[in-house]
Amino acid sequence: MDVVDKFRSGQLPPPEKQLAWFLYGAGLENFGREDKPQQIAVPTFGPRELLAQVDAAGICFSDIKIIKAGPDHPRLFGRDLANDPIIIGHEVAITIVGVGDEMTGEYKVGDRFVVQAEIYFHGKNLAFGYMLYGGFEQYVKLGEEVLRGDDGCYLIPINNPETGYAEAALAEPWACVVCSYRWMHRREGKAGGTMWFVGTPGAPAELSLGEMANWAAPGKIVVTDVPAGLAAEIAALAAKWGVEVIARDGLDGMDVRAVAEGVSGGEGLDDVFILGNGRLDVIEACAAALGTEGILSIVAAEAPDRPASLDVGRVHYDYI
Repeated sequence: MDVVDKFRSGQLPPPEKQLAWFLYGAGLENFGREDKPQQIAVPTFGPRELLAQVDAAGICFSDIKIIKAGPDHPRLFGRDLANDPIIIGHEVAITIVGVGDEMTGEYKVGDRFVVQAEIYFHGKNLAFGYMLYGGFEQYVKLGEEVLRGDDGCYLIPINNPETGYAEAALAEPWACVVCSYRWMHRREGKAGGTMWFVGTPGAPAELSLGEMANWAAPGKIVVTDVPAGLAAEIAALAAKWGVEVIARDGLDGMDVRAVAEGVSGGEGLDDVFILGNGRLDVIEACAAALGTEGILSIVAAEAPDRPASLDVGRVHYDYI
């Protein structure tokens, strides 16, 4: 067996040293050292871990965003990159080259995988190539987070031996394309969630809420400066659901973010209905106060007189 065949089969012994690209902060000047990768030790692995060689790593525009934003990237959660740098790269194809003693019944040298990068471990987002070391290194250790995460194992087998390295690595971005066409947000209020009706200048005096009666009940309903007729409809709907209505009137001087945190227990708002377009500051504050997968609905007869300033990135990262 020649060297290439040994590499392809995962039987080429890993070297003691490897090259890796670390990110130490925002900007290309903080990517690597003196515009070069660094030589570091190949990771050692424990009895419940794997070692994989990185066969191919794609460069995603998300990688560019990480380099540009550094610790301000939403999935790095303010990580101190200067003292705790990351290795990016989440579009990877790998081959297992080392199997921990307790993993021999599940994996073997030569097994090939792509990594499902969206990794959750004990409720935390530890995406591969973000919080976890990614594919811009020659060898990567795969531990508890990847193998026994909240959704199980985040490795996807490559079963066809004819599948090329680059072809396999492109599975991740192609899956994003497919998802963008198939993703369906919920079409009704969140069961047990926090629903907020906010009246602003131009709010409709009446609004049919009949269809909402078939929705699952939220956990609580908050109303703020809602016209009297509509407030009565909301109260009737809440009575049908058996849900408490909390009044938080007086938008002027209100710290919307603080109120949202209080009524949602810090989890963020799930369903917000802004009635009227007369307070863009309220629209902006409520959008910022949405929780993961939250929905903001603006009910108005006309468009506002200026654009609202919203964090569009949250549409992607928090599924709002």
